[in-house]
Amino acid sequence: MRDWASIERVEQLRALAHPLRLELLKRLTAAEATVGELARELGEAHARVFYHIKELEKTGLVRLVREATVRGIREKYYQAIARTLFVGQCFGKAPDVALLARQTVDDEMLRWRRQQVLEIDTGRLARELVTERLEVGAGDRVLIEGDRSQADLMEALALHCRLVGGEAVISSLSAEYLTRLLRELPADQLKEPPPFTAFLMREIDCLISIHPAAAEAKLREMAPERLEAATEGELAAWRQGRAFRSVKLFSPSRAWAHWAGADFLSVYDAFWQALLVPPEELEAEARKWQARLSGSPVWRLQSPNGSDHQVANDLRMVIDRTQFFASVGRLRPWRDHHLANLTLPDGSVTIGLDQAVGQVVSADGAMLKIDNGRVVEITAPAGGAMAPGWSGLVGKAVVFISIGLNRALTTPSGDRRLDRVGRGRLCLGIGGNEAYGGRIGGPLAYDLILSDVVLKQDG
Repeated sequence: MRDWASIERVEQLRALAHPLRLELLKRLTAAEATVGELARELGEAHARVFYHIKELEKTGLVRLVREATVRGIREKYYQAIARTLFVGQCFGKAPDVALLARQTVDDEMLRWRRQQVLEIDTGRLARELVTERLEVGAGDRVLIEGDRSQADLMEALALHCRLVGGEAVISSLSAEYLTRLLRELPADQLKEPPPFTAFLMREIDCLISIHPAAAEAKLREMAPERLEAATEGELAAWRQGRAFRSVKLFSPSRAWAHWAGADFLSVYDAFWQALLVPPEELEAEARKWQARLSGSPVWRLQSPNGSDHQVANDLRMVIDRTQFFASVGRLRPWRDHHLANLTLPDGSVTIGLDQAVGQVVSADGAMLKIDNGRVVEITAPAGGAMAPGWSGLVGKAVVFISIGLNRALTTPSGDRRLDRVGRGRLCLGIGGNEAYGGRIGGPLAYDLILSDVVLKQDG
């Protein structure tokens, strides 16, 4: 059952012109019921209620959810399509107002779901991020980046920064703006460090970035060379700055779920539930993997679907509270491939690679052949198309493998960012490690979730 729906089609509005149908719909938003139960509650004839239920079903306002045999009689249970229904249309010269209104309603309903259904305490989460993970203190200057859909969380974060003696400013840029910027700005300007970003990198003590996944979906449609140029400019701004503490949250969005073919509410719920897993639990899990992986410098990734991939590592695990990174020495562990000390939801052990060879199959069914540490060939899944951006991976270095630890994400959600930190999930990092201080060229990094792979000590 959805949290909310907007009633806008003419036939739906016409169906609600009868007072009994309105009453039936109201009751079916609260709980499922049979025609007999509704007739008894309302003191109406069974045949009359049955007729109006079928009219509501025709227009898609109610649906049959299950059937059961009760005292020898086959009963059908109906339910409204959503817990909350909004009625109305926008007429006149301002159709954008209707879109904004629907977006506002959607944001508010998601906030309600977060608080009432998932029981997420936004204030407690903000306090934990500010005091325990970022350790914001007196005099600290904090930049909070985010999307308007996370306004309540951003304001809670800013409040807690002030309560501990620091202060935060909130910056909000839409995915549409970022997309236009990438399309319209000349490539040579994209490569230059944005001046105000460079200034902030020199002045702030902490960064909290809440990235809507909608922006990620739009960015994947861009030409790889423009993304490379923009990343080069952003990295140049970061390198001008001093060291600061940073957290990134990749919040899910309907646009991303649609692009990825995932159920949005499943992704949304998984995201918030994963945030609640205690960092201490993830750290204990990371230490277990550290003990296992330190036994051999060479491992194989194997699976019945064709993966046979040998990797060599120089494992030196760095555990910094909630950021786990296994370094190969030349990498700076305080800054990972997402340009943050901590990426939430968190929970993965990352192993830097010295060497890799063989072939692996992605969760989408594509096969990658790897030789001398670089991707040399990509084969699309049988009967399928190549995923956006994959053609640009040929020639890229294979720089790390990550192992997921987060117990709240054992079931794949369809969102790669979440799924890569799910317990037992293996992910191949392809691209470059310049973003976090390495010597392998190419600032972009790709996380490739592997399919049904077992990690074995070689030999």
